[in-house]
Amino acid sequence: MKKAVYLLVLFSSCLMFSQKKVSSNSIEVPIEVKNSFENEFKNVKPVWSTDYEGVDSQSQRYIATFRKDKVSVAAYYTKEGVQKVIEKSIDIKKLPKAIINYLNQNYSTYKINEAIVVEKDRVKLYEVGIGNKTKFFDVQFDATGYFLQMIEKNKH
Repeated sequence: MKKAVYLLVLFSSCLMFSQKKVSSNSIEVPIEVKNSFENEFKNVKPVWSTDYEGVDSQSQRYIATFRKDKVSVAAYYTKEGVQKVIEKSIDIKKLPKAIINYLNQNYSTYKINEAIVVEKDRVKLYEVGIGNKTKFFDVQFDATGYFLQMIEKNKH
């Protein structure tokens, strides 16, 4: 579970240019953020973290990570309580066939490690983590399975 949560945060970095991150159970989360979260996710106890995004890392955001229905979820909020992004891990077998076909045709020597669904501004994207012994990539697709971009990551 720790790996899945870590990868959710890692994957999101390619969408939201995070530079600083603080994680703790004692983070002071604004009431607007808590209320927004609790209105959407009833009876869920999240682990909160915070980081900064934007060109100059001036915008603080709050991240709630939790499990719901056996799925790892990360929800990102502005300090005003507006949800900006939600990420959910998915079983690799549930990826659209177009994505699997694309990866098999273009990256057959890489192993599919993780997959998430990202919803941002009502737009659904898929991010698939692939890698080999020396390299790791996030490959992004739109909701139909159309390839968008590939981002090289440091292997941990």
